[in-house]
Amino acid sequence: MKPSKIQKEEKTNDFENRTSKLSKKHQTIIKDLGYQLISNFGRDLIRSGTINATGKNDEELRQEIWNYIHTNVVDSEAPIYVTIDHTSNLLKKARGHHRQKEYDDAFLFYAFWFEHWLNRIVVFGGERRKLSAKKTELIIRETDLGRGKTTWLLSLLELPPLNEAHRKKMLKIAELRNSYVHYKWKAVDIDKNKEVEYEICLADIEKTIRYFQSYERKNFFGNNKNKIKSIMRPI
Repeated sequence: MKPSKIQKEEKTNDFENRTSKLSKKHQTIIKDLGYQLISNFGRDLIRSGTINATGKNDEELRQEIWNYIHTNVVDSEAPIYVTIDHTSNLLKKARGHHRQKEYDDAFLFYAFWFEHWLNRIVVFGGERRKLSAKKTELIIRETDLGRGKTTWLLSLLELPPLNEAHRKKMLKIAELRNSYVHYKWKAVDIDKNKEVEYEICLADIEKTIRYFQSYERKNFFGNNKNKIKSIMRPI
């Protein structure tokens, strides 16, 4: 049996009563966490094509996202599923290892970031093409990085091709990551300075990262991604 409106209000009042007893610092933390969760949820609604951001001003977009949340989350008894986004943390770790000249670990986390980013593109590109979650998961598992996900798969998802220079940069970093993860104990020339080679490889890594971020923003958000958090204040 679905809870009545009175029962829902009682639950809300109970939550408010409990949070009101917390310190202002903890109330702020809870508020910020909820704000971040709503912002991320709004981004995923746009990524998946559930909400089309193209041509909409801030107020129109905010209103549509909140209407969806109220109808499908607040007023629904259906279970809520969330996906954890690791990309920010992976990129932070990659940059940290890069600054410390810990190149093997830098390649590891940059490659993780690229793969998480690309799999997200495939997931939400698949949702926009009405692919089931099971089919999308199979595509991600069975399609390799170099010959599939970064080439013909994007075309099938009706997405533009990746810039070739940035695609090659991603694949090179993935190759160096694999040589570290799947270490073959191969002898190397001690006269060759690998650090110089690695630093050259990573010299313009931030340019490649910005390119991939821009690719997602243009093709999924209509350049609105950076505004989602600022416009998702409660109404």
